[in-house]
Amino acid sequence: MRYLLFHLAMSLATCSIGQEHEPTLFLQEVLKKGDILPRELKDSLPAKNFSKLWTTVPNWLVYGFIGDDYQRFRVNFLSVIKDDIDPSLYRVYGKSKVRTNLC
Repeated sequence: MRYLLFHLAMSLATCSIGQEHEPTLFLQEVLKKGDILPRELKDSLPAKNFSKLWTTVPNWLVYGFIGDDYQRFRVNFLSVIKDDIDPSLYRVYGKSKVRTNLC
């Protein structure tokens, strides 16, 4: 019985240690890796159309955090249309979710 309780306690301890805070993981794995360029590319972007990119990327790859306690901000883009008049503007339609709040 002691042997069983010891293994149960060790399993629970390793599970809780292995679960890191999601914003911390994002900072470590994406932002601090250096994959994001420090230079501004804004002037070269209006000539390109990124509308299909935003609707074909899997939802779990779209990262965002909101608030002082860094709540996970989930976004599902249903439709993205590049504006004909202003090439730097996109009309975006979709859903967002923070905790249980769905908009």
